[in-house]
Amino acid sequence: MEKEKKPIYKKWWFWLIIILIIGAIGSGSSNNTQPTSSTSTSSQSTTTDTKPIEYKKVSVDELDAALEKNAAAAKDTYNNQYLEITGRLGTIDSDLKYLSLLSTTNQFDIIGIQCYIKNNEQKEIVKTLSKDDPIIVKGKIISVGEVLGYSLDITEITK
Repeated sequence: MEKEKKPIYKKWWFWLIIILIIGAIGSGSSNNTQPTSSTSTSSQSTTTDTKPIEYKKVSVDELDAALEKNAAAAKDTYNNQYLEITGRLGTIDSDLKYLSLLSTTNQFDIIGIQCYIKNNEQKEIVKTLSKDDPIIVKGKIISVGEVLGYSLDITEITK
């Protein structure tokens, strides 16, 4: 008897590859908007009337739970907000353009929060870190989506 073959779209690894491809495409398009974001940030910091940024403290787990519960509500709550996020270090891009921040309680977290590195000081800090190190990242959420999760422009990284 011949074994019936499943169509490729019914295999788990196919969907994993699709998610990774979408993530790579999404990170490429976010890089195009980075100069605009950093320009607006630097113009804000040179104005004498600006207030210091207040960061809301959250964990990766809290952000993931909000996104899973209702992606639209999570976007309304967190998009364009300044957050101080506690998590563990996931992927470090070899070109030091981004890193991922993962859950501290879910060891199988594969998406996490994509955090864009904005300057050489941040790059030097990231070079001293190792995967799975607990870290705190401060920054501004620049996008929220049900498939790719959260994207953040980093303002500060601490161990």
